[in-house]
Amino acid sequence: MAYRMLHSRLIHAYLLLAATAIVLLTDPQSVHAQITGQAIVGHPFGVGHLQVRLDKRQRPQPLGWEGLGLSEKNGRVLYPAIDRRTLSPLVKELLGQLPLRGGPVRDLAGGLLRGLVLEPPQKVEVFFLFTGDAPLELTVQYREQATGQLIPQNDPPLHDMLLRRWWDEYTSRPGALTKKADYPPLVENYLQAMLSSRLQLPLPEQKSNSLQDRLEQQLGLAIGTESAQIAMERDEMLGKLPTSEAADQPLPKAFDVPPLELPEVDKDVKVDTLASRVPEECFYVRFGSFSHFLWFQDMLATWGGDLQNLLALRGLDHRIRQRMENQLVLRSTALAKLLGDTVVADVAIIGTDLYLEDGGAYGLLFLAKNSTLLAGDLNGQRAERLQKKDGVTEEKVKIGGRDVSYLSTPDGSVRSYHVSDGNYHFVTTSKTLVQRFLETGDGKRALGSSAEFRYARTVLPQSRDDTVFVYISDAFFRNLVSPHYQIELARRIRSLADIELVQLAMLASAAEGKNDTTIESLSNNGFLPPKFGRRPDGSQTVLKDGKVFDTRRGFAGRFVPIPDVEVSSVTPSEVSDYEQLADRYHTKWKRLDPIIAGLKRHELPDRRERITIDARLTPVAKENYERLQQYVGPADETQLAPIEGDLIAFELVRPNARVFGGLRDLGLPDDSGAGTLLSVGTLRDIVVGYLGTTGSSPLLGVLELGMSPPDAQGMSGTPAGLWRRQYGPMAVYSFQPDLLMSVTPQLRFEPTKTAAQLRIRVADLTQSGVPPLLNRLGYVRTRETTLGNLRLLHQISQQLRVPGPDCKATAESLLDAKLICPLGGQYVYRSPEGAPGCWTSTFFESEASTQASVPPGFVTPPLNWFRGLLLDAQLEPSTLSVHADVEMQLPKK
Repeated sequence: MAYRMLHSRLIHAYLLLAATAIVLLTDPQSVHAQITGQAIVGHPFGVGHLQVRLDKRQRPQPLGWEGLGLSEKNGRVLYPAIDRRTLSPLVKELLGQLPLRGGPVRDLAGGLLRGLVLEPPQKVEVFFLFTGDAPLELTVQYREQATGQLIPQNDPPLHDMLLRRWWDEYTSRPGALTKKADYPPLVENYLQAMLSSRLQLPLPEQKSNSLQDRLEQQLGLAIGTESAQIAMERDEMLGKLPTSEAADQPLPKAFDVPPLELPEVDKDVKVDTLASRVPEECFYVRFGSFSHFLWFQDMLATWGGDLQNLLALRGLDHRIRQRMENQLVLRSTALAKLLGDTVVADVAIIGTDLYLEDGGAYGLLFLAKNSTLLAGDLNGQRAERLQKKDGVTEEKVKIGGRDVSYLSTPDGSVRSYHVSDGNYHFVTTSKTLVQRFLETGDGKRALGSSAEFRYARTVLPQSRDDTVFVYISDAFFRNLVSPHYQIELARRIRSLADIELVQLAMLASAAEGKNDTTIESLSNNGFLPPKFGRRPDGSQTVLKDGKVFDTRRGFAGRFVPIPDVEVSSVTPSEVSDYEQLADRYHTKWKRLDPIIAGLKRHELPDRRERITIDARLTPVAKENYERLQQYVGPADETQLAPIEGDLIAFELVRPNARVFGGLRDLGLPDDSGAGTLLSVGTLRDIVVGYLGTTGSSPLLGVLELGMSPPDAQGMSGTPAGLWRRQYGPMAVYSFQPDLLMSVTPQLRFEPTKTAAQLRIRVADLTQSGVPPLLNRLGYVRTRETTLGNLRLLHQISQQLRVPGPDCKATAESLLDAKLICPLGGQYVYRSPEGAPGCWTSTFFESEASTQASVPPGFVTPPLNWFRGLLLDAQLEPSTLSVHADVEMQLPKK
C-alpha cells in the first residue's frame, strides 16, 4: 500500500511538471469557462486530458456534467471519458484502499464518504483518445462552446499513465451486466470489450448478487434474458466463445422432471371447447368471448401498449401489439367490433414461448359461430395486405396434408399462416404450431383432454366466466427446457448478439473514419473478433447492402420461431451447457409448476373498474415450498377488523404468532426534506403507522433492544424513540405513542369467508390528495427514465460519432424500439444559432420541468389509476393461491 501511495504521489507530481504541454482553451463570448489540457502522442492512439471548470449557469442541461461534449475539427478525438470526481490521484488512491467494500453497510459507508468528498463537483476531468500527431482543433460543448488548439507532445511514460487513467474512467461506467431502467447497456458493453481486446487492457470484474441475477443463473436461458445476450456479446468480443467446435453430437435426452401427482377428477367436469384444439405444450390465454378480447386490446391501448406502464412509465415502446398485428396480418376491423360476438364464440392467444420481441411462436385461435363470416374477414385482411405490393407474398404450403395460406416478407416482419378446421380458425407465426393444431383434431396431445387441465378447471371452473383465463401447463415448461428449445435458444441469443455486434462495429468503424462495409474488414480492423460470424450449426451472420441478418433465422426481432428451426446435431459445449442446466433445474427447482389464473372485470360508475384476480400454482411440488412453509402457520378464517384511517394494512399468520401492521400516513413535513439522509428522527416524520404481533416473533425481537419496563398503561419506550404497548395478547410498536393509544383499543378479530395466511388491504391512497412523498419518488424515477434516454442519445453522439440529428434513429434501430418521453414531452434535436446542438425533451423546455418540485398535474403510476386492493394468499402443501380485488380509475377519453 505504501508503494502504491508513493507511486500516486509521483504520478501527481509528473502531471504538474507536464503542464508545459497545456494550452488554454477559451470562449471569447463568455468568462464562465476555464479549460486547460494536454495531449500525448502514441500508437495506435494518443491520449488527451482536459480540465474543465464551468460556472454553474454554463453547465449542460438537462444532463449536467454528463452532457458535456467534445469534438475535433477533423474527427480525430475518440472515446471521451468524464471523471466528475476531480480528485487528485493521491486522494483517489486513498479512497481505493479504504476497507469499505464487501457488504451493504460497507458500501453505504463508502458511498457516504465519497459523497462528502466528491460533491458538489466544481470541475471535471475529461480523458480521450486521438489519432495522429498534428495539432488538435478541439471544441468543448456545454451551454455554449469553447474552441482551442492542443499541440500533442511526445512523452511515452506520461502516455502510459494517462492511458491507464482514461481506461479507469472509461470502464467505471455501467458495463456488461448492469441493468438500466429501460434499455440494455449495449453501447458501453461493446466499446469496452472491443477496446479491451484491441488495446490489451483488462476489464474490471462484473459482480452482482441481485435476486434477478440469481434467478437468471438458476434458470439459465430458460427465460431468454436480455442480460444473457449482453454477456454473450462481451464474451464474443473477448474471444471466450467456442468457434472451432463441430456439431457432431446427437441431441441430448431431455432431463427427467417428476410427473404431476393429480387428485381424482370428476369425469363430468366442464372443459373449454376451444382447449380441445390447443396443443398441450402451449400457453393458453382464453378470453371466452370476442368482446372480452376487445376489452383486453383496449386496455393495452389505454396504457400505451405495455401493461408495465401501470407500475412505472416506460421510456421505450417495443410496439408488441403492433408487431403482432402486422406479423399475423390480423387486426380488429370495424366490422369485427360491430359483429364480433355474433361471429366469434371464443378466442385465445396460444404459443410455446413468450419471445415476442425476437420472433415468438404464437398465434390466435378462434372458435366461430359463423365460420363463413369469420373466414371472410380473415381472408379479406390478407387480400388487402397483398394489394399493398410492399414485398408481402402468399404461397400455399402443405402441412399435415392440408393446403395452408402463408403470407411472408423477406425480412420476417410478416409471417402468417392461416388454417381452418371446421369452425376453428388458427392464425400463427409457426409452421410447427399449424401441424400441432391439426394433430389435436385427431386427438393427439390436446390441452383440453389432459388430466391436469381438467383438474385446473375444477379449481377455477369455466362457470366463473372469467374475462381472461390463463393456463401455463406442465407440458409448456417441459417443452421450454427441452434440449431442442434450450440449445436453439442459446444459438438464437448468440445470433442476436452477433447481429448487434455488427451494427455497433459499423458505427465504431465510421467513428474512426474507416467506414468498413464487410464483416471481414471489420474483423481485420479489430472492430469484430477473428473468425466472426460462423457458427457450428452452419448458420452465419451476413452483412449485405448495409443489412445484417442470420442465414438460418433471419432478421433480428423477426426470427423464425424456435419450433420451426431444426436442431439435429450439437457441439460438446452445447451438451455440457444443457447438462449444467439440468443440474441447476434439479437442484434449485425440481419442477416449474403449472400456473392457473382467472381475471374478471367488473364495470363500476365514473369510469372505474374492479378487477378480480384468482391465481393458483397447482398442483404444487411440495419440495419447492418447504422453505416458505417454515415461515407461515396454518391458514385460518379470521382476520383483524379493518381500522379506519389505515392506508395500508397487512397480517401474516406465523407458526407461533400473527404479525400485523398498518400505515396511516407517509410523507415529509415539507419539501425541504427531499433527498436528505434518513435518520430515526426523519423516519418518525415519514412513517406514521404501527407494527404488532400476537405471540412470540423473532422477526420483531430486534425492536425490543433497549426497551424500558412498561408503565401502568402498558407503554414502553427506547432511547431512539420507538414505543411499544402491550394490549392483551398483542404487542404493538410505533414511533407515535398517541397513535398506539388510539389504535390498540380497536384491535379485534372477526370471521371471514376465506382462509388465508397473508392478508393485505390498501385503501384509495388519493382520498386525501396524492401522497406527496410517493408522487415525488415516482416523479424522480420517471424523470430519470427520461434523462436515461437522453444519456443514450448523447452517448451515441459522443462515443460513436453519429451526427446529432441521426442519433435517435440510430438508437431506435439498435434497440428495435421507439424512444418515448414518459413525462409527456417529445425528444427533439436543438441546434440554436451560435450554440452546440444537443438532444433534449420538450418537457425540459417547459415551466413544468423545475427540479425543485413535482410538476403540477403529474401523478405517478400506480397512483394515477390505483384506487384500492384486497388480497388474500394461502399456502398449503398442494396449492398456492392468491385472491385479489383491484379497483382501477380509467383515464378520461
